[in-house]
Amino acid sequence: MIDQHIDIAIDVLMDMLLNANMNEDDIEREKGVIKEEINMYEDSPEDLLGDLLSRATWDGDSLSYTILGTHSTIDNMTKDKITNYMSKTYNYKNIVIAIAGNFDQNRILEKLESYFSKDNFDKNEGFSISAPQVNNSILVKQKDIEQVHIGLALNGIELGNEEIYTLSAINNYFGGGTSSRLFQRLREENGLVYTIYSFPSSYINCGSFNIYFALNEVHVERAISYIKEEIYNLCKLGIGSEQIKKAKEQLKGNYILGLESVANRMFSMGKSLLLQDKVYEPSEVLSKIDQITESEINSIIEKIFSKGIKSVAVVGKNVDEEKYKKLIWG
Repeated sequence: MIDQHIDIAIDVLMDMLLNANMNEDDIEREKGVIKEEINMYEDSPEDLLGDLLSRATWDGDSLSYTILGTHSTIDNMTKDKITNYMSKTYNYKNIVIAIAGNFDQNRILEKLESYFSKDNFDKNEGFSISAPQVNNSILVKQKDIEQVHIGLALNGIELGNEEIYTLSAINNYFGGGTSSRLFQRLREENGLVYTIYSFPSSYINCGSFNIYFALNEVHVERAISYIKEEIYNLCKLGIGSEQIKKAKEQLKGNYILGLESVANRMFSMGKSLLLQDKVYEPSEVLSKIDQITESEINSIIEKIFSKGIKSVAVVGKNVDEEKYKKLIWG
């Protein structure tokens, strides 16, 4: 909001949080809206693939659940379930407030403290955080679309582990942008894919390294062969010192550009404090990136990439699951 409206904005947000009516008619109406969101998401193969890969990777753990839920979970949602959940989780010890922009800190703290007294919230019941391992599995979703969308998952790094900086630098070299090995090899040099990229996903106690690509079915065999070859080359040859330097500089550049967004700063601070109980200063992050060594790069390559592809998800028309098993693990 505009800075001059911050008082009324806080009043509105706190009223919604602390004094929501939870009217039955409103809940039923919102359930219909969410069902339409689910239907819309079903029409987006990339989004669908993301959730399918989560199921393949973390099946048996709550990390595998979709954020939107299903028609069944929405139908079974009741006012009591919602209010009980809010009472258990939206309490004093579980809430982090992150603010970025133009504001008077003392005045904002005084206003927030008038709402966030401990009397406003039930006692914190705490959370049990699981520690799942990346599954070795494949899931397919038949969808009448022109392209086939494929997701691959390898082992990863858990949230809070400083090895994530090293993995992020490796990702920049391997598949994190248009100058990466995957993009250059599969799209620029061979024209096999429309889009391809990789990214690490980190959670408390676990993580995965993911590769996503979309292409015509006729190119699948060559594309997967090249991806496996690039993983092999990474393990066999490593990354040259000059390429490591470029990857680190690109990583720093992306991070600094992200700081220019006030919203990015706000979300980054809030997430870091909520999940890691610490907010890192930009100078700390840049220093950690600068300190990445070739030895650390090689260690993370061995830890993540030498174990190979673990989980696979495929969305497309007439997908042959056995074919993909042979291509990936055969």
